[in-house]
Amino acid sequence: MIIDVILALFVVISLAACIVGGPPERFLGVMFLVWIPFDKIFHSLYGLATYLRVDWYLLSTDTTAFVLLVWLALRANRFWPIVCAAGQCVAVGGHLAVLLLGVIKAPYWAMTQFSAYVQIVALAAGTWAHWRRQRPIGRDRWRPPLRGASRGDEQERRRQPGQHTPHKRTSFPSSADL
Repeated sequence: MIIDVILALFVVISLAACIVGGPPERFLGVMFLVWIPFDKIFHSLYGLATYLRVDWYLLSTDTTAFVLLVWLALRANRFWPIVCAAGQCVAVGGHLAVLLLGVIKAPYWAMTQFSAYVQIVALAAGTWAHWRRQRPIGRDRWRPPLRGASRGDEQERRRQPGQHTPHKRTSFPSSADL
């Protein structure tokens, strides 16, 4: 019962992120919306995780999520993806600890499951912050410009052929210019 309520909360927050969030919020929202039914189908076929040995399905999904969240955290100009990637790093670390040191059931469960709750809270906060910021200023950039591209380069690319390019001052103004 409680699991269904938590999954419903994940779906509601993920849908809200897809509707009112920016590209980073939509990315994680879609990631959750894809993961939830996939996870339900897998566990209905193979049973729930016992946490008595390494769960290879969880390890593979957590590692995939970690790679995607690190990519998102490196690309987005928001703080919350870093929190999500850090939480996912803890989950992958839990799997690696079990592989290297052996199983201790409660910590293994906590390390692999708690990060999803941190991520959904971060997604909700990030979606709310984006929605609040977007109202007065409109669309915002979600990632920094490519390396080597400056604002002047962007303006130069937008300039029409034959359009006059203003000259840049190469020396300091003299007292006559002031």
